[in-house]
Amino acid sequence: MSGLVVLLLLLQVTSLSCLEDAPTGHHQPLGGHRPPDVHIDDTDTPPDPRTFWEKYVKPGKPLIVREALKHSPAFNLWTTEYLKENYGDLEVRLEGKLDKEYGIKIPIGAKGMGRDTIGNFIDTYQHTNKYIVSQLPEPMYKEVKALPSMQCGTLKKSMVEIDLWMSSGNSRSVLHKDAFNTWNCLLSGTKNWKMVENKYEKLIYKAWESERQIGGYSTINATKVDLLNQPMVRYVRWANLTINAGDCLFLPASYYHQVNSVGDPNIAVAMLFSRLFEFDDTGCDEAELKYTPLNEMEITWNWLGHGNMTMGHTDHTGLRFNLLRTVRHYGKFKLKDMLREMTLFDPAVKADKGIKWFDILDVKHKGFLTEEDVEELDIGTLRKFILTVEEVDPSNVDGLAEYYFIPEGHIELLVNALMRETDTVQERNLLTITWRKWAAVTSKEKRYLTISAKARTTLPPMTSKET
Repeated sequence: MSGLVVLLLLLQVTSLSCLEDAPTGHHQPLGGHRPPDVHIDDTDTPPDPRTFWEKYVKPGKPLIVREALKHSPAFNLWTTEYLKENYGDLEVRLEGKLDKEYGIKIPIGAKGMGRDTIGNFIDTYQHTNKYIVSQLPEPMYKEVKALPSMQCGTLKKSMVEIDLWMSSGNSRSVLHKDAFNTWNCLLSGTKNWKMVENKYEKLIYKAWESERQIGGYSTINATKVDLLNQPMVRYVRWANLTINAGDCLFLPASYYHQVNSVGDPNIAVAMLFSRLFEFDDTGCDEAELKYTPLNEMEITWNWLGHGNMTMGHTDHTGLRFNLLRTVRHYGKFKLKDMLREMTLFDPAVKADKGIKWFDILDVKHKGFLTEEDVEELDIGTLRKFILTVEEVDPSNVDGLAEYYFIPEGHIELLVNALMRETDTVQERNLLTITWRKWAAVTSKEKRYLTISAKARTTLPPMTSKET
């Protein structure tokens, strides 16, 4: 018995010694390792488009514009009562919190798994684990205004999609980055942002993702950072800022951020625009720089509030930029060049797809494309090309009653288990064992699994975006 006591005392002393040696900020929320010392510009007046491009978009520098959203009717109108009465039948996409055992549990709404009406959401969101992350239905555009900074030149034509976020507050995100430039505008509640420049990406233990992915996230536990196992975080400088109702934050593409939301309801609108590499200021001298309703803006992807969403697709401005760069390389871009580019991107793609894709772009039926041809492609043609090339996200599909996301760690465990039994992982075996495991989540509901990765002898770590 005395030996056991001595052992316990030694373990306690060792534990206390480890705590004393732990670096500053260990097991504290993100940012506990050092005070925030990255300056973020803060203004009451939105910059003109040229200034916005030169000082913020081009260098990837955030900007806060205080009370910008107070110019929108939505700021005063969008109470829960108003939203239910005027837009209650419109549909929205739902998300839920991560479950350690079963992955991301997709909430069930009035329209099925992952889909609700605004009216039903307002009736139930305070008592269930769900929140809205959805395209903003187009009928609501007229009550939200884009900033004057977006009203001329390339910026005016760069809007990709408009998203709606709504929760009961007390929610937090992981440390992550987004693919597009974004104006995050808060209608109700408060959001605290912790922001980290992309140059520190190698220090924040980014989760593995395909090289084709532009977004990404960190494996750091933002509520309890483990500086013993993730020591490089100590060298990360960061910014801390608070966005209040009415404020808009310009978040550059690929700028890491972690957000804590408080206030019930917490409602925000995100205006996504392209990753821009150049700015054409044609028309800026004559343009009327004013707050402009979204229904008067050119936006790549819109949604009426019913049917299939178009959330998450490539933007037409970025597509045109990449097509121009490719055409300049070839001089005259022909079908054989399209097939070559396709093979470089994905060796498994079939030639008939390339023929179909090229036919969409070759609207003049010349058999080749020039820079002038690409410049003249209208937004409808570019949308058609994108929808033909890109796969449909199951969460966007109307009538897909059920689907389920499985965390990458679980897939990896399943593959490792199969590898111990055989030298080759067969797709059939992987799908069978995955189906059996997650079909048992509930006896009442069948879960449809979407696994995009092909079975192979070795499998790199996957992310939930690829599962």
